[in-house]
Amino acid sequence: MRLSFVKMHGLGNDYILFDASDCAVEGIDLGQLAKDLCRRRFSIGADGIAVLSMGGADADIHMRVFNPDGSEAGSCGTAFRCAARYAFERKGFAEATTSGVRIATSHRNVLARIVQSEDDRTLVEVRMGKALFGRGDIPAVGPGDEDFLEQPIAIQGEELTVSAVSVGNPHAVVFCDDASNIPLTRLGPAIENHPVFPRRTNVHFVQIISRSELKVRTWERGTGPTLSCGTGASAAVAIASRLGKVDTPVQVQMPGGILKIDVDQLGEITMLGEAEPVFSGWIEYEA
Repeated sequence: MRLSFVKMHGLGNDYILFDASDCAVEGIDLGQLAKDLCRRRFSIGADGIAVLSMGGADADIHMRVFNPDGSEAGSCGTAFRCAARYAFERKGFAEATTSGVRIATSHRNVLARIVQSEDDRTLVEVRMGKALFGRGDIPAVGPGDEDFLEQPIAIQGEELTVSAVSVGNPHAVVFCDDASNIPLTRLGPAIENHPVFPRRTNVHFVQIISRSELKVRTWERGTGPTLSCGTGASAAVAIASRLGKVDTPVQVQMPGGILKIDVDQLGEITMLGEAEPVFSGWIEYEA
């Protein structure tokens, strides 16, 4: 069958978008589709796929996101931004610049809005909701109503201090002196698959540059190293704010660029960053 798609990225975190109204994805194993198409140099290549279904009473877009290992992500900050820009530019959602686009996944509903920066760049602002700190929400082993903050975890013979939250998907944060020199490919998968996280977790090593700036390197659950992560940046700032390490808004530096994250007095997170189309096309796919 022929599947049309749009390739987009947010600060180098790239996704293949499928619009269910333009291509027949019904009946396709979407996890296997992600495995097949996300392989770099052997297929389209991406950090994941996002399948968009337009319209509905509770949301303008229902979205499902799948990682390159075939697992489904309950939330994705980059895909939220990409979906909003796609809806505005490809589907005529004029509300994207005013009231915003309502986007729903299995674990989080957000509101995204297209904005123009002072230097005339097209950015997407996403109201992400609140970070959930309880072990039961992340999930993490232990009393469900206990916050997972600054907990010691044994990793490959050393003890790391880890904090974790859910932003619709699980995130573990390790504060460090120099994020650039962290052995990401060794520690990332070890924390991702640690038994304290029964559904695995995204992993972020966070360096505090100042009270308004963080540097983050990411190992994504089901993906590996990525150039940026929207929910990860949100999680890092939410945890840093809770621990009194930053004053929001915060500029989050990642290898792919900068996201601006704000956390208000009620704990509501707002993310602001780029979402860029790369190319569109179609692929012959045998399910």
